[in-house]
Amino acid sequence: MYSLHFDTDQGFRNNNTGFGAEVSLNEDWSATAGRFINSDNAQSNYVGAYYQPWHVGQWKAGVVGGGFNGYPRMLDGGWFPALLPVVTLEGERLGVNLLLVPPLKDRLYGALSVQLKLRIGP
Repeated sequence: MYSLHFDTDQGFRNNNTGFGAEVSLNEDWSATAGRFINSDNAQSNYVGAYYQPWHVGQWKAGVVGGGFNGYPRMLDGGWFPALLPVVTLEGERLGVNLLLVPPLKDRLYGALSVQLKLRIGP
């Protein structure tokens, strides 16, 4: 994942490398979980579900909701819930999720995050 932070002078890490999995449950729903280095240079974990009911060609739009941890200013790095708008472009083998992370006063900083996906299997 790569994050384009709105507050560019804070020295946040933009390259949020990690590994995750996303499993399609049906046309609108998928489950996801993973681990990455967050914008504060700490390890974060996530688990959640995508709900994307709007489809136009290879594009889908909706929200992803779930739990995250590892952000030092948010509950001392503990787990917290999040609901983020997401737009997805999926090809036969490659895809990308575009997520809007809203700022949360002095705890999380806003960004547009780009997550690359590689389809494994059929």
